[in-house]
Parts: sequence; structure tokens; C-alpha cells
Amino acid sequence: MNTVAILKSSEIRAMNQKELGSKLKDLRSELSRERAHVSSGTRPENPGRLRIIRRTIARILTITREEPKTAVKEEKATKKGAAVREVKKEAKKTTVKAKTRTKEAEAKTEKVSKKTATKKTTKATAVPAEKTKNVAKTAVKAKVADKKPVSSTEKPKAKK
Repeated sequence: MNTVAILKSSEIRAMNQKELGSKLKDLRSELSRERAHVSSGTRPENPGRLRIIRRTIARILTITREEPKTAVKEEKATKKGAAVREVKKEAKKTTVKAKTRTKEAEAKTEKVSKKTATKKTTKATAVPAEKTKNVAKTAVKAKVADKKPVSSTEKPKAKK
């Protein structure tokens, strides 16, 4: 039986694209052979081999997709100059703007809270005399209604 060696990530990174393509093709063909053995009902020689082959294929594909991204990151990292400095300056400006906005918002909320506090007090004192008399009468009626007459059999409760 022809088995392809399982590759480590360091070995995969050392290979060029043609070698990776041929290894990937061999691994996929071996995976299909192993699956055919399992589906036919025979016992595979190494049952864990399917898992190892799948993971190796995934490792190869992942590393081949990583390479263009790392090249772009390296290119960006090597670029130093005005563009990078401008980005840093813009970040500083936005944080300063945000801080001033929050200070302004706090000042506005303080002003609004002071205004509402003064409005509430003026509204409470500006009630006409007729309404205050009616409120007082209803309060007295409510107190009288809450008190129940004590019957002769009940003992008065001690106040705590």
C-alpha cells in the first residue's frame, strides 16, 4: 500500500507551490482510497489514518492561503513614513475630540438638571390657594377613614 508521509507545518512552509500541489493530490487520492475501504466494509489497517490525512490536507491548504496575507502584512510593515504618522495623528485627534465632546455633554446635562430643579420648585410653590384647601380636606378625610373604631372587646395595641 502506498502511503504518503504526514507533513509538519515547518516542512510545508519549506516547500514550493509545485511540490505542495503534488503532495495535496497524493493525499487526496489516498484519502479517497481509505474511504473506499471503509465503505466496502473491510477493516482499515489504521483507522486513525483518515483523520491524519484530512488534517494534513487542511494544514497544507491553510498554509498556502496564509502566504499572500503575510506578504501583504510585511509590505505594510516596511512602509514607514508620512502615511503611518498621519494615521497616528488622526487617532490622537479623534480621542481629543471625543474627550471634549464628553466634557461638553456633561456641562449641558448639569445646566439642564439645574434648570429642571428650579422649575420643579417654582411649580410646587405656584399652586393656587383653592387647590391647597381641597387637598388638605381630602387628606383629613383619608386619615379619618383609615382609623377604625376600637370595639370594647379588643385591646388597644401597644405602640412600638
